[in-house]
Amino acid sequence: MKIFGQKHRGFTIIELLVVMAIIVVLSSVVMAGYWTGQKRYDVSRSTQQLISSLRQAQNMALSGRTYSASVPTGYGFYSLSSSQYCLFYNADSSKVYQEGVSVKIETVTLPADTTLTPSSASIFFTPPEPITYINGANSGSQAFVLQNGNFSRQITIYSSGLVDF
Repeated sequence: MKIFGQKHRGFTIIELLVVMAIIVVLSSVVMAGYWTGQKRYDVSRSTQQLISSLRQAQNMALSGRTYSASVPTGYGFYSLSSSQYCLFYNADSSKVYQEGVSVKIETVTLPADTTLTPSSASIFFTPPEPITYINGANSGSQAFVLQNGNFSRQITIYSSGLVDF
């Protein structure tokens, strides 16, 4: 029931547009922060996974693990491309990854837009110590860089077997 002298009050179209603009600006700030955090998280998670894979290969060499009733001469890590790497073992005396000769144990694919450099490095551990071979040589070190956008982390493995990040 309408009483004389009262006006219907509501929001004007200008007020609604201003509120919607504020909501859009706040939403875009939140989304930008989310994507930045997601990139940082992807690099951090990939770094931990890569370190875990390197240590897994070391541990398999330490334990003298066997596959298919054969005793491998060692276990290794190889970066297949900028987005994939694998754990492998060799049954022959080679100390590097060889397509068709090395047996892949596990292949890991990095999250989207996360890259690994260099894209063709081989780390190999021979039992029982394990002795560490970097690209076929038992000396020096190999640095790996994981990157997503502006965020990057470096992992270095030394011929002593130390994994540093």
